[in-house]
Amino acid sequence: METLKRASIENPVLLYTLEGNVQGLQSIFEDPAEVHHEQCSKLLLEEDLLGRSCLFLACILGRTEIVRTLLKYGANINQQTTRGYLPLHCAAAWGHLEVLKTLVELGSDIMLLNFRGEKACDVAARYNKTDCADFLLWAGK
Repeated sequence: METLKRASIENPVLLYTLEGNVQGLQSIFEDPAEVHHEQCSKLLLEEDLLGRSCLFLACILGRTEIVRTLLKYGANINQQTTRGYLPLHCAAAWGHLEVLKTLVELGSDIMLLNFRGEKACDVAARYNKTDCADFLLWAGK
């Protein structure tokens, strides 16, 4: 837990993602007077040891507006972790249908596979997120 606290202090994009603070995120990217403005793109794309950026966290937490905001400022919608997971896989696993709809609307590739050879709809089905699996099957047609 202490590591997460330290990381969020060092990376305000992560902190605002955790808090669900859309205005804070916008401020970092749009206000040249903001302390972290010059390094905002680097902070946005910063990854943990597994290759997950703040976008993955927003998808896991079900923060649709944060997802939209991160993508607006340059997050990679089709970024894959070292094991091939996309933000889409994370949203599917956690059952966040609105986040899934947003990712599909904004161009996430629903056909990409993780290391197990699973599409996001397969991950949703594995975790019994039926509404998510049904939506992804429909979107893939």
